[in-house]
Amino acid sequence: MTTDNPSMSSQIILPQPLDDREREVFAAIADRDKELAERIEEIDGLTGLNLTVVDGGLSFISNPGFEAGEDDWTLVEGQLGVAEVVSNDRASGIKSLHLSLVAASNVAYAWQSIGAVPAGNYVLQFWTRGDGTDDGRYRVIEQGGSDPIAATPTGVTGTTWELVAAPFVVAGTGIVTVQLLDPDADTSEVWFDDVLVASAITYASLDQVVYQMYRQILQVLGVWDE
Repeated sequence: MTTDNPSMSSQIILPQPLDDREREVFAAIADRDKELAERIEEIDGLTGLNLTVVDGGLSFISNPGFEAGEDDWTLVEGQLGVAEVVSNDRASGIKSLHLSLVAASNVAYAWQSIGAVPAGNYVLQFWTRGDGTDDGRYRVIEQGGSDPIAATPTGVTGTTWELVAAPFVVAGTGIVTVQLLDPDADTSEVWFDDVLVASAITYASLDQVVYQMYRQILQVLGVWDE
């Protein structure tokens, strides 16, 4: 079965099925229509900002929303810095990461290492908010190489949750560490939630994204004809 590139839409536009097998495939895709529509809307928001697009939405991060507390994350505190999982403020779910400092010399951050990451293009994505004045920072470290992302301010100082997405390149297969950092400022606090690290592909338009998602689904179902 061959397909045309679907037009830009929050719903995937498919050609008319020609036989029973194609009807089964289309029915399977229809069952996932809501999930795909939500994913496309998310991608639409990212492409609107000219950001890299997550390919397939599969993240290397475990416990991305801190729903399991500190599991899979290492929380680091120094002097009067506080790193904690809280439930009183979050972007989604029931929990988030909260980092707070009493003075700039304090330390508060969380990190998670991802093993055996192949060389290639990736995107780090998360939701964050500040305290009205200060923003947090983020960093990506590759073992045995330079930092793909040095400690970088999120740029989100406001108290409303915002999405941050940062592309980076892994030079070789190895361990990659993601750090979510304190703002390094006096009397400050920040929050992080829904952290994602995934392979990234940059598309020129949402049309291309929808087409690639559609193609990948048909490949999984075993009916894509190149």
